[in-house]
Amino acid sequence: MAGAETEPKETFEEFASSISKEKDNLVKEIRDCAKAQVDLWRQIPNLALEADGRTGYNDMYASAYRMKVWPVHSQNGRYDTYIDLQTGEIVHFPNWPDAIYVGGEEIDIETENSKKSEPIPNKNIIILADNLDWLNAQKLIDELKKCSQEPYFKGYNPQEQEAWRADLRKELGLDSD
Repeated sequence: MAGAETEPKETFEEFASSISKEKDNLVKEIRDCAKAQVDLWRQIPNLALEADGRTGYNDMYASAYRMKVWPVHSQNGRYDTYIDLQTGEIVHFPNWPDAIYVGGEEIDIETENSKKSEPIPNKNIIILADNLDWLNAQKLIDELKKCSQEPYFKGYNPQEQEAWRADLRKELGLDSD
């Protein structure tokens, strides 16, 4: 029966409503997944400090131990979506600069406006479903522990690096365990 039309199972409006509900459920599940790992996320700042300054300095590590956030998504070459390492919440900082530290030295390019979190759009959370490893706190912990065992770059003085780390740990109030 060429050209025969079949009755749609549902109207477009019903279909769109169903998809919207599924999207809302997905956003809730992703948020819950991140929050459920809060005890693991809280370990990240100290582990990031241990891993940093061995073979170079890493802005992602610095954002963990200085700002207590871990970047999980970038847009247009800039991180905009983070995990709040103290709460496990997914947060949005659309105005944060990419380069916070260069060569381990703080560069003052932040403004008060750039430090303000905004409500995160659902589309930023749904994107995280494409790579759930971004939300795997245990995998990140394992990677940071591995990096923290790396030998120092031959141009670094290990005693100076350990002193830098100890001073920063004290300044930031991080535990040494």
